[in-house]
Amino acid sequence: MSYPQLKVLAGQGKIYIRLLRSVEQITGKPTSKPCLNIKSYFEDLPDHLPPTLEDVVPATHTIANIVPSTSLQSTTTVMPGSSQDTMEPSERECEPMTHPEMSPVCSKYVDITSQDEKDLETLVQMFPNKNVDFLKTVQKNNIELKDCIDDILDDDIVMVEPSTPCTLHDLMTSHRQRNLADDCSFNRISVDRETFWEDCLISFKNPKFDIKSGLRVKFIGEPGIDAGGLRTEFCSLVAKAMLSSQAALFEGHSDRCVPLYNLSAIQSNLFGLVGKMMSYIIVHFGVSIPCLSPCVYAYLATGDLEKAASLCTIDDIPDLEIKGLILEVDRIKTKGDLATYISENPIVRDVLTTSGWVKNLTLESKGCAVTAILVHEVLAKRKASMDQLRKGLESLGVLSLLNNHPDLMEEYFVKREKELTPDMLINQVFANATVCQTLEENEKARGFFLKTLVELQYNKQYTIFPLHNFHYIFPLHNYVDI
Repeated sequence: MSYPQLKVLAGQGKIYIRLLRSVEQITGKPTSKPCLNIKSYFEDLPDHLPPTLEDVVPATHTIANIVPSTSLQSTTTVMPGSSQDTMEPSERECEPMTHPEMSPVCSKYVDITSQDEKDLETLVQMFPNKNVDFLKTVQKNNIELKDCIDDILDDDIVMVEPSTPCTLHDLMTSHRQRNLADDCSFNRISVDRETFWEDCLISFKNPKFDIKSGLRVKFIGEPGIDAGGLRTEFCSLVAKAMLSSQAALFEGHSDRCVPLYNLSAIQSNLFGLVGKMMSYIIVHFGVSIPCLSPCVYAYLATGDLEKAASLCTIDDIPDLEIKGLILEVDRIKTKGDLATYISENPIVRDVLTTSGWVKNLTLESKGCAVTAILVHEVLAKRKASMDQLRKGLESLGVLSLLNNHPDLMEEYFVKREKELTPDMLINQVFANATVCQTLEENEKARGFFLKTLVELQYNKQYTIFPLHNFHYIFPLHNYVDI
């Protein structure tokens, strides 16, 4: 039996090993040392001993390694009035056992319970913000104190206390503390608004750009010192630039973007660089990019194409011609109409072949054929781009956050439907809505606006003009996040 096998059988408990025969009986050599390296016991074994005895404990393991020194500090239990009660402590510590066939190296008894309590006290002192039950759970899953400490401090092990609710704010706060540098280090960059996207690519490609450090931004030709506003504006412009036609990296509806199949961008690893940019503005500044299709986000979070395909819809197809083709095929109800449509539109066979559908298109199979076109157009042909994007999101551990907390992190990538309320519009239109305006006319206008919003929300006489239609006639619909 090997040492790993013995450890598996023993589970998570501590392992104590002692010899069944004395050192003199095994090696034939006298020794006066009470505690020796286990290796020395097996160096000169007689040939008649079982060959597996050596495998019980590897030669590299010593008594000190198997039984922690901190665990050998308890005393030997002695019955009052016995002959051992009169012995000196030094003689009592290594007294031979009375079993006729056993001569242990050392007969100290280890008080495991008291040692575990001491270790728990140490953990409580080192981690005062941790729940005691949480620390006990960690202690049960490890053998030594140092292993408990490593588990708590290990960034790769996410152990959430059951009593602590996990929110996106708490998650990102903890993540920033572990992954960002101190506030004294910054990346200083200069960008021109006319060549903004090119300047961004140059800055993030620069080997001296430290992704863990903060940012100081200067817009060329504009006065101003970056005290927080300029870098915030920069990150917002980055989020818009990576989705622009100039970047040529994404396409589709503004709420359901998909990565563009751009061969030159793939060869230049631009999608990987964009993933790095996304990670930087999310972790450092909390700037979101809520524009991706849910199926694209599902693939980024899981890497599972089948799971992402289950979320595809026809709205995710950016090509209007192919979208129209799918709708027409889906409407056809008879064989004659289907045959006529295919003969009049040769592009149907080309699209089916490109999507991997090589069978004949029939009424029975058209559902599967349409699904093949949908998955190919939205995900399959863009897989290389999405894989590069996932690789870039490994920066600052964002991909790990997506894997472990997909529901929480979705807010950064996918636009969620929100109910439009008066408070949302008030906060957008009047940043200081609770503060009186300096001019009397401005204050009257503000009061009228607030009163109108409240009436639209609650007054029944405005049922023909509900609040959720308000943005259709109000020019802020491009800026209000609804």
